[in-house]
Amino acid sequence: MRIGLITAALPLAGGAHRLILEGLREQLVARGHEVEPVWLPFDATPGEVLPQMAAFRMVRLDGYFDRVITLRAPAHAVAHRRKVVWFTHPLRSIHEPEQEHGHARALRAAVTRADAAALRAAHAVLAGSEAAREILYRDKLPGSGVLPPPLPHPERLRAGPLGDEVVVIARMAPWNRQHLLLEALALTQGPLRLRLCGTASDPAYPQALRDAARRLGIADRVTIEPRWITEEEKANLLENALAVATLPRHGNGHAYPVLEAAQAARPILTTTDAGEAADAVADGETGLVTSPDPASLAQALDRLQADRALAVRLGAAARARAAQRGTGWDAVVERLLA
Repeated sequence: MRIGLITAALPLAGGAHRLILEGLREQLVARGHEVEPVWLPFDATPGEVLPQMAAFRMVRLDGYFDRVITLRAPAHAVAHRRKVVWFTHPLRSIHEPEQEHGHARALRAAVTRADAAALRAAHAVLAGSEAAREILYRDKLPGSGVLPPPLPHPERLRAGPLGDEVVVIARMAPWNRQHLLLEALALTQGPLRLRLCGTASDPAYPQALRDAARRLGIADRVTIEPRWITEEEKANLLENALAVATLPRHGNGHAYPVLEAAQAARPILTTTDAGEAADAVADGETGLVTSPDPASLAQALDRLQADRALAVRLGAAARARAAQRGTGWDAVVERLLA
């Protein structure tokens, strides 16, 4: 079968959606399909969303592929008679719950109408996570079940001795709340360190993090790397981390940081309002789930630092649970091609 994998992406910027697409491409090729990734350049600035969606609607792919699978929104706007929408990455700039006033409300309503038209024309619509499914349900958009993306290469992630570093690998942006971890670290005791990695939506945010670390007196305990982290670097960082933290406000389109931490047998630290990440962590069993405030996070960090046996136990349980509950690529490919 000739299959097009269609996604929207900021040129030269990394992201988990790129890993998902590449993992799916490898799996489809291994099964004998002809596969072509199509990267639609996309600017997620709210005022640019509707014009780009209108342009994407003009992209007609029937003559090239037997089936197309779209991933990151708004790639689902493209036209094809056998279009499968894998709604893995909603538009945060549009779907943030805070965006409920004035122009933001009107823009969200217009985008939702465009989404509805594109999704009604799809052969199938699958959410990449419960958080994405809730967006479909909340905005009364077509959807039919949840299909979480597996890790592309779980074998690359390995468990080593616990170190003193808590690692965050996520886009540096206010909604991922790296600043909250800085405030928490300032309240902790002992040699605990924090490493923040990931490309930045706005260069001002990493600088604000550096300024905050200096103001809080913890600059010597914090490493800030506002750049794309390769999969090899990620494996090395997780191998000896004390824990992995992920604090996305209202959740993300998927729980990749949780899956990656579990595969490396690292405990996961998250917050009660972190959406998909919070749902994926069993508090006190595979990680720690706290209130989204510095004092609660600091208490959890101190607990992991003081009780290494607990950290080891949580990490081992996270890995075992992921192996038991994870959706493999065979099941994913079968549903996408049904």
